[in-house]
Amino acid sequence: MDRVTVERAALIALLRQPDLGWSDAVHDIQEVGTALAVLRRVVGQTDTLFPDTRSVDSLIEAAAGDLAGWRHHRAGLLRRRLPRPAA
Repeated sequence: MDRVTVERAALIALLRQPDLGWSDAVHDIQEVGTALAVLRRVVGQTDTLFPDTRSVDSLIEAAAGDLAGWRHHRAGLLRRRLPRPAA
């Protein structure tokens, strides 16, 4: 998965966290610099001796899967709206 997709997926995963409002998430991302770093801090507990990054990885994979599905759905909608070429 490329870096841009990981960052987008991390943002989606952050916005899905029940205890973190979207404005807090945006503020944290602006301070830290990446959504992935904030997600690791919020979910993965990276400041512990044995960080749990598996939950971060699974959240990113789920969000990336949703992103791919949304892109596919949007592409399908766009194809339906395009006029058919004249024969």
